[in-house]
Amino acid sequence: MAPAPTRSSGRDKRPSKRQRRASGLPSSSESESGSDIGSESETETSIPAPAASSAANPSARTSQDKQDKFDRRFDTANKSNEDVLQAQLKTWSSKVYDHFKMPPTIDVVRGEVKYEFHCKLHPSIKITRVRHDDGTSNLKRHADSCTPADTAEARAMVKYAHGSSYTEASHRVKIAIWISRRRRAFVIAEDSELLEIFTDLNADCVTPKRNTISRDIREIHKLTKESVIKILKSVTGKLHISVDGWTTPNVIAFIGVIVHYVLNGKLESLLLDFVKATKAHTGVYLAARVTECLQDFKIDKKVLALTCDNASNNNTMVRELDILLPSFQGTKTQVRCFAHVLNLVAKAILAPLATKAKTKKDSPVDITAADLESELAELDEDDEVADDDDPSQDWSPDEPEGDVAADVARSDAADVDKVAEEADLDGRLPALPRTVRAQSALSITKLRKLGVKISNSPTILEALYEICDILGIGQKKMIGDVITRWNSTAELIKRALDLRAALDRLILMDEFNKPKGVRLARFRLSPTEWKILQELAPVLDTVMYATKKISASAVPLIHQVIPLIDSITTHFDSVIDDSTLSLAVCHAALRGILLLNKYYARTDDATVYRIAMILHPRMKTQYFVKAQWEEAWITEAKRLIRAEWVANYKPTDTPALLPSASTDDSPDGRFSHIREYFNDDTTAVPVGDALEEWLVSPVVVTAADPITYWSGMLATGHPLAQMALDFLSIPATSTDVERAFSRGGLTVSKLRHSLSDKSVRSATVLGTWCEKEGLVPVSDIINIFGEKRNRMKKRKAGDAVDDVITVDD
Repeated sequence: MAPAPTRSSGRDKRPSKRQRRASGLPSSSESESGSDIGSESETETSIPAPAASSAANPSARTSQDKQDKFDRRFDTANKSNEDVLQAQLKTWSSKVYDHFKMPPTIDVVRGEVKYEFHCKLHPSIKITRVRHDDGTSNLKRHADSCTPADTAEARAMVKYAHGSSYTEASHRVKIAIWISRRRRAFVIAEDSELLEIFTDLNADCVTPKRNTISRDIREIHKLTKESVIKILKSVTGKLHISVDGWTTPNVIAFIGVIVHYVLNGKLESLLLDFVKATKAHTGVYLAARVTECLQDFKIDKKVLALTCDNASNNNTMVRELDILLPSFQGTKTQVRCFAHVLNLVAKAILAPLATKAKTKKDSPVDITAADLESELAELDEDDEVADDDDPSQDWSPDEPEGDVAADVARSDAADVDKVAEEADLDGRLPALPRTVRAQSALSITKLRKLGVKISNSPTILEALYEICDILGIGQKKMIGDVITRWNSTAELIKRALDLRAALDRLILMDEFNKPKGVRLARFRLSPTEWKILQELAPVLDTVMYATKKISASAVPLIHQVIPLIDSITTHFDSVIDDSTLSLAVCHAALRGILLLNKYYARTDDATVYRIAMILHPRMKTQYFVKAQWEEAWITEAKRLIRAEWVANYKPTDTPALLPSASTDDSPDGRFSHIREYFNDDTTAVPVGDALEEWLVSPVVVTAADPITYWSGMLATGHPLAQMALDFLSIPATSTDVERAFSRGGLTVSKLRHSLSDKSVRSATVLGTWCEKEGLVPVSDIINIFGEKRNRMKKRKAGDAVDDVITVDD
C-alpha cells in the first residue's frame, strides 16, 4: 500500500461549508471522512487512510485482503490496467456512473492504480477512487449535490455537455424528409412510442403533427424545386423527357414527367413532377400539361427527345408538342418505349397458344378440336389461376375511357388482334388449324393450373421435393403463373421443363388423385404437349433475354434498340422456317416478328435511332454494313446525321471541302469497282470537319460506355462531343416513369388513400429527390425554417406586449 497522503494543517485556508455546497463539492464532513479536496484542481479523493502497520491496524489488513482478492479476480498480474478497467466496467451497474464521463481516467500514483471520475456538468471536478474499491457513496454524494435545478439554463448546459445538435427546425425538416423518402404515413410521427424515444433523447423535443408534416413536405418540395431548376440550367446539352400516365388507388390521375441528361460525365434521370390530370387524356390535353411542366422548370427550349408508350393519344401529343416546344422535332425525335414493344411481342407470341372460346365460325365437324375445347372448358372451371393484383394490368372491353391503364390496354389488344389477322394472311405459313390451336392452349392451361396447385399446397410441394431428391434433381419450387404478365409464363415453362420427370411422377400419386381432392392427374401433359412447351421456351427466352438486356442499366439507351430487334428477327426467322417444329410454335414466332416489324418500321420516322448508332464509338456505320443493310439505307442514315450536324452543331468556322487521299491512286482506276465493298466514303473529307472525320475513322472497340467516352472527348474540346452526348443519352424506355408510379403506389396504398392530390404529388416527388445525394439543400432549408420560427416567436412576443392594458391614475 502507498503511504497515506499528508493532511492539510488547520492553518490552511479552506472553503466554508456554504461555499462548498454552492460549488457542488462535498461538505467538510465528507472531506474529513476520507475525501481530500485540492483547492486548485477541485479534486475529491476517496482513499482509505493507512495505519502504521497492518498487523496493528485491522482495517489495513482488511484493505490488503481486499486488494489481494481483487488481484486474483481480475488477474492483474497478467493484464494491463486498461484490460482490468474494461473488465470492471462490465460489473458496474449503479446509475450513479451516468453522472460521470466514462470510462474513468487511470492514474498510477507510486505504484497504486486509481480511477479519476470526471463530472459531466463540471468537468474540472473529479472524484478519485482506488481501483480495488467498488464503493459508490462518494460518487453518489457528489451527484446529489451537483445536479442542477431544472431550468432553461441548466437544460442548455446539459445539451452542451452531451453535444446535442437538436433544434426544432432541424427536427421538423428531417421528420418530413424521412417520411417522404421512406413513404411513411404522416400519422406515424404521432405514435406514442416514437415520441417517447424522441423525448428520451431530448426532453425539449417538439415533434410536428400530421397536418404540419404535410405542410412541411409541400414547403420543402417547393424550396427544393428551385435547386432542381438551377441544376437543369447548368446542363449545357439537350434534355430528354419520358412521359406516362397513372391513376392512384384513390382515383387521382397524374401525368409523370421524368427528365434525362448528362452532367459531369454521368447520365442522370430525375422525376420532374406529377402533373394532375383533370380532363380526359387526349393528346392535345397531355401536350398542354407537359408543356406547362417544362415551362415551370424553365427547360421548354432544351428538350430534344420524348420517350413514351404506344398509346394512340401519345401520337397526337407528339404532334402538338412539335408546335409548343421550340427545340422538339416531333416524330423525328419520338422514341417508343422498347420495353412496352417487347411486352407486346410476347403477348403476340402467346396469343395462338392461349385459351380461345368457340365461335360460330369454328367448324363443328372437327371432333378432335371439340373434345380438346371441352377439356379446356372443364379446366377453366378451376379459378385458382394466379391473377395480377395490379389494377393497371387489368382491363375489359367494357371499361370506361379515361383511365390511363385501360387506354393503353385497348391499344395493345388492338395491335395483337391485328397481327393475328395479318399472320393468317401472310402466306409464309399455312393457317393454324383449330385442333393445333386447342392442343397448344391446353398445354399452357394445364401447366398454369398445375403450378398453382403445387404452389398453394405445402403437402404437394414437399412431395415434389422428395421426388426431386430420389431422381437426383435439385429441389426447385414450382412457379405460379400470372396470366397478365408474360414473363411469368416463360419462367413457368422453363421450370416445368427442368422438373418434367418429377412432375410426371407427382401427378400420378394416389394421395393427390382422390375423388374430392386436387386430382392432379387431370393436369398430366401428353408427349405432344411437352414437345410444344420444349419448342416454345427458346422463343420466349429470346424476348426475355432482350428484356433483361434493355433493363440491365438504370437507363437503357436507344443505340441498343435496333441491334436487339435485328437479333430477335434473325432467331424468329429461323423458327418460322424450321419444318420440324410444331406449327403452333412457328405461328407464335410469326406473330412475334410481325408485331416487331410494325414498330421497327416506325424507327424510320425517328432520326434519333440511326444518328445515335453512328455516333456510338463501337458501332458507327460499320454496324449497318455488318447487319447487311441495303446501301440506300446506309446512305440515308449518313444524310440524316449530316443534316442534323450542319443545322444544329457544326462550328461556323469549319474549312471547306478538300479532296482526300484516295485508295484508288492508280492511273487506270484499278480499284474503283471494288471500293464499294469496303464502305469507302473518303472521296471528299472536309479538313477539320469533325463529323466527316468520324465517319471515315475505324470503330473504337475499347469504348464500352459511350457516355464516358464522349464525356472525355468533350473535356478535350472535340466539336462532335456535345452532339454525341445529346443523342446517345436518349432513353429507350419509359420504365423510369413506371418506377416513379410504383413509389407513388407506396405513398398511396390501398389502405391509405385519403391523401389529397397536392400531398401525393409533393410526397412522391420529394421522396424521389431525396434519393439523389445533395439534391435537397437540407442545411439551407433548416435555416429557412429556423428563421421562420424566430419571426413567429417575435411576432407572438410583440402581440403579447400589445395586449398589456395600461391604467392611468
